[in-house]
Amino acid sequence: NERLRRESVDFSRSIESTVMPRRMSKMNDNIENGNKPTDFELLCVVGQGAFGKVIQVRHTPSAEIYAMKIVSKEYLVKKNSISNMQTERDIMTKVNHPFLISLKYAFQTTENVYLVMQYIPGGELFHTLHKQGLLLERTACFYAAEIVLALEYLHGNGIIHRDLKPENILLDAEGHVCLTDFGLSKELPEENEANTMCGTNEYMAPEMIRGNSYNHAVDWWALGALIYEMVTGYPPFRHNNRKKLLEKILNEKLKLPKWLSPATHSILKQLLERNVEKRLGSGKSTMFQVRGVAAIKKHPFFKDIDWGLLELRKMTPPVIPTLTDALDTSCFAESFTKMKVTIDEKDSKKREPLESPLFKRFSFTAADRLGRLSETLDSQ
Repeated sequence: NERLRRESVDFSRSIESTVMPRRMSKMNDNIENGNKPTDFELLCVVGQGAFGKVIQVRHTPSAEIYAMKIVSKEYLVKKNSISNMQTERDIMTKVNHPFLISLKYAFQTTENVYLVMQYIPGGELFHTLHKQGLLLERTACFYAAEIVLALEYLHGNGIIHRDLKPENILLDAEGHVCLTDFGLSKELPEENEANTMCGTNEYMAPEMIRGNSYNHAVDWWALGALIYEMVTGYPPFRHNNRKKLLEKILNEKLKLPKWLSPATHSILKQLLERNVEKRLGSGKSTMFQVRGVAAIKKHPFFKDIDWGLLELRKMTPPVIPTLTDALDTSCFAESFTKMKVTIDEKDSKKREPLESPLFKRFSFTAADRLGRLSETLDSQ
C-alpha cells in the first residue's frame, strides 16, 4: 500500500513566548550576513511540504554540499506561522548534538526565508519504512535509542520537540539518525507546561488532544508511536477520519501483535500509557539525570545498547546507506528527486520587505557563532 505522508498541524491561536534554554549557546543574536540565493547552486529536490521545498545545494564559495529549506514569506504570514519559522531557526542556532540537525546559514529575500542545513544523504526514515514495510526489532531499537539521546538533550535544554515522526528523522551517511524540523518545538522551562495542540495526528499524545496542559512526556508518547510503526509498519491508532482517529487515541485499547518480543510489548505499553504520571519517561529531573530518561534507558528493550558508546557514534548502525558520492540522492523518494529544481522569487504585492519587523534578525551564519564562542572563552 502507498504510505501517505502526514502533514503537521498547529492549532495555536497566539504566538507562544520562548525562553533561553539551558546549556546551549546563547549567541544567536547575530547580525545580518551577506548570503543570498545566488551563492548556492541548486542540485536536486530532496523534500517538500506545505511550507515549500528542501533542495540539495552546493555553496559556491566553499563547494560544500548542504540542504536548503525555502519557505515563502507570504505563506508564513497567511498561515500565521512566522513564530514557528523563527523558533526553528533559533533552536537550530543553539543545539549541538550528534543526532540533531545543525544550521549553517539563515538568510532572507523580499520573497522567501532560507535555512541552510547540513545535508543528510541517507534519506527519511519514512522513505525506509515505505520501501521495507517494517523493521527488525533490533534495527528499530537502535534508531529509537539514538532518538532517546536526541530527546534527552532537547529536554535537558528545556525544549520539547512536539512533532516526532518518521518524516522528521533522517539517516546520515553512516546510518545514524538525525532529528529534524523544530518548527513546532517549544522552549519550556522544567516547571512550566504548554497547551497548544500541534504536531501530527497519529503521534499526538492524549493529554494534548484533550486540551490539557502538557510537558516533555508528549515526546515519549510519540516515541512509543514511532517504535510501534517501525516494528509493525503502521501507527498504533489509525483512521482516515481525523475526529475518529483522535477518539481512538483517547479510548481504543492498544493492540500488540503476538510476534513482537516481550520487551517490545513492555516498552510500547509503558510509552503509550494514557496516564501521564505513569508513562515511561515522565519523571522529573534530578541533579544527576534529565527528567525520567534514566528509566527509559534501563528498559529491557534497550538491553543491548551501550549508551556511552552510542552517544560517541561508536556503535555500528544496523543499516549503512549505499552511496556513490557526496551528491548521491538515491535514498530520497523519487517523488522529490524528479521535481523541477527552482526557487520561486516572483514579485508579490503581499510580500514582506527585507526590513520588516516580522522577520527581524532572521539571518545567521555558523561562523558568527564560533567567533563569538572564541571571544567568550578568551575573555574568561
